Amino acid sequence: RASLFSTAFPLTPVLALVGNWFEIWIDSNKLCHSMKRPEPQGASDLGTWKTILNIMVYLIVLTNLGVVVFVASDLDTLVGIIPIPVLNKVG
Repeated sequence: RASLFSTAFPLTPVLALVGNWFEIWIDSNKLCHSMKRPEPQGASDLGTWKTILNIMVYLIVLTNLGVVVFVASDLDTLVGIIPIPVLNKVG
């Protein structure tokens, strides 16, 4: 994020570094001194996360298919790379 505004305000990376260091210092003190680790609880399944992961899988497949279709300039060249066995070739 800091590199986006470094040309407009050159001190942005330095301020981001100081802010990140301060945030890490505060979080480490909070974790070490004022918080307890939660008790682990078992679950029967993934619940809602299973649905989210399934949707992500379909989106990933569609995205990869779109990349192949729109980026491949010559589909014959792409198919020529992958050996496809010919079954029951007649003639």
